[in-house]
Amino acid sequence: MKLIKKVEIKYFRSIYNGVLKNVNDLNVVFGRNDSGKSNILRALNLFFNYQTNPELLFDFDRDFSYHRKGEADKNANVKKYVSVKITFVTPKKYPSLGKEFSVRRGWSIEGRPLDPREIITGVDKKYFSSVTRFLNSLSFHYIPAIKDRKIFESMLEEMYLVLSKDSKFSSSLATFSSELRSRTGTLTDS
Repeated sequence: MKLIKKVEIKYFRSIYNGVLKNVNDLNVVFGRNDSGKSNILRALNLFFNYQTNPELLFDFDRDFSYHRKGEADKNANVKKYVSVKITFVTPKKYPSLGKEFSVRRGWSIEGRPLDPREIITGVDKKYFSSVTRFLNSLSFHYIPAIKDRKIFESMLEEMYLVLSKDSKFSSSLATFSSELRSRTGTLTDS
């Protein structure tokens, strides 16, 4: 099911003004090293989890586009902010939200980075609580290149939490554990 139609990122790290149109269920982003591919994922992580990397909160000085900063240094009227806007295709479960709607989250140098300004478009104000419920039902996991044991352990923990909620998986684990215990009984006794 297509959930996201478009992603717009402004002034985040190496991304000055990026737009991903016609987003599909599977998207391939490719390019040279240090061309900004990971920053797209970090921007999505910022939108959904208010973090740029796992356990790394947004920091305006680090995460504000260096190109935009250069413009702002030359002209005091240039606004300093970071924004991520996502246009969603409304799931059938939320008919009051129309065919599609957008949510833009923005962080400014004057604002508190953990409390982004949020703008919802394409939805009547009386249904904003449905947008919030919809967003809270989503789960986004940014998995950076595995460089250390901590990230790997965190991934395993997340997978376990998701799988443990599935009753079929839990019952299959019980059968597996029982069979493993039975076959390794002699080893355990010795």
